[in-house]
Amino acid sequence: MPTLALHQSELGPDRYRVAVSSDLPGLTLTHSVDFDYRLAPADQEAIRWYLEDYLKNPFDPNPKIAARTEERLAEIGRELFETVFASREMDRFWTRAMDQLDTLRVEIATSVAAATAIPWELLRDPQTGAPLAIRAAEFVRNRRGYKPLPPPSAAIGASREPDTGPSRFGPPPTPPPAARPPASAPAPAPPPWCRW
Repeated sequence: MPTLALHQSELGPDRYRVAVSSDLPGLTLTHSVDFDYRLAPADQEAIRWYLEDYLKNPFDPNPKIAARTEERLAEIGRELFETVFASREMDRFWTRAMDQLDTLRVEIATSVAAATAIPWELLRDPQTGAPLAIRAAEFVRNRRGYKPLPPPSAAIGASREPDTGPSRFGPPPTPPPAARPPASAPAPAPPPWCRW
């Protein structure tokens, strides 16, 4: 699956570098952008309220407040998109890439400390209004420097079949003898504390 990767690095307080890369067929890209970003405390609280409190209490007057919050979240997403995709090169790339968005994996990589500094899930194309987190085939976050583990069958020593032969740790254990008494033996009496 082709990937659009955004790798976020911290340059200082509220200053970030985002390295953007893509391996879309015919649309390979490597680009970086430096920018200042700070989500206002009121916006942080609005996001928290919308994702936590509103879900627990969706009754009047909260739907009206939620509608205003949704408008603000969309605005934050458009502003973030315009910040990251502002250059001519990025604009040309996005104009061609947005037609393939439904086959694209969008991958966000950040440090653990700065994982919540930029609300990437709100990223939204200002022309179409499409939120990338919903339109992309996959939208994932990773820790910067994260390397996925190999599939279990590729791990050292992994086998699909149980090993029944000898190993350097000795022969395989022998199964315990059958715990069931022979059919002719009487059933054991229950313990005294169990009698009714």
